[in-house]
Amino acid sequence: MTEAFDNVFHHRLFVKLYAYGIRGKLLLWLTSFFCDRTHQTRINFSLSEPANFFPGVIQGSGIGPIMFVMFKNDLINTLEKFGV
Repeated sequence: MTEAFDNVFHHRLFVKLYAYGIRGKLLLWLTSFFCDRTHQTRINFSLSEPANFFPGVIQGSGIGPIMFVMFKNDLINTLEKFGV
């Protein structure tokens, strides 16, 4: 499941959220929550340089799995169009 969560592209997610009717302050909050995130690793007293996170939803967050489901929600409709 880890790789699946990493393949959520933010721009497409925000377009889908907008299509679902999520707009205004909530959409702005979600955008700021998912964009421009960095990560650092600490081992004892050493801290790595910040690394940017580009695609993906935050694993271990409460909202990450919900955003993943909303991102993939139309997959069933697409597969049905092709008889799968």
